[in-house]
Amino acid sequence: MTRTRRRSSRKTSPQQTVAIRQLERKQLCNRFALLEALDEEQIEFIHNVSLRILEEEGIEILGEQALNVFKKAGASVDDNGVVRIEREQLLEIIAQAPETFTL
Repeated sequence: MTRTRRRSSRKTSPQQTVAIRQLERKQLCNRFALLEALDEEQIEFIHNVSLRILEEEGIEILGEQALNVFKKAGASVDDNGVVRIEREQLLEIIAQAPETFTL
């Protein structure tokens, strides 16, 4: 045998409704100094190492279309799909890129 519960048919009147008192909104203030993950020297070091890796070790590219783009840009592409590009050449290409774009 199953039991069912009946809902109360009594309705609450507007006088019985109690609102929860809201706290005043306050302007948040960060008391701590901003932290920088890396300083300028560390960022420059990482940038230079990444350029050296692209020059000397290269990066393996799997897509044929992307390999052709690198070849047209003057990068060295070997038979294994490893692309190497000179630092100056890469920086020239980057300088031509727009600052912003929409995907």
